[in-house]
Amino acid sequence: MNITILFFGMLAEETRTSVLELNTASLKLRDLENEVLNLFPVLKKLTYGIAVNEIIVQSNVKLSPGSKVAFLPPFAGG
Repeated sequence: MNITILFFGMLAEETRTSVLELNTASLKLRDLENEVLNLFPVLKKLTYGIAVNEIIVQSNVKLSPGSKVAFLPPFAGG
């Protein structure tokens, strides 16, 4: 299934890309995250959040074809 991976801020700088189209068999977010970490080992040293279809998630959500997964740098709110 095709998934769009988006990288923002310093994560885009470190991976040298902001958008990646990935054809994957992963059905769960954590499996996909591991695939991305294997492609970009530099991310293992960084702190980031993840959003799926524009919603920040903390759990291992199920992915569907066409999902957009964003790797977000740390941010502070006020």
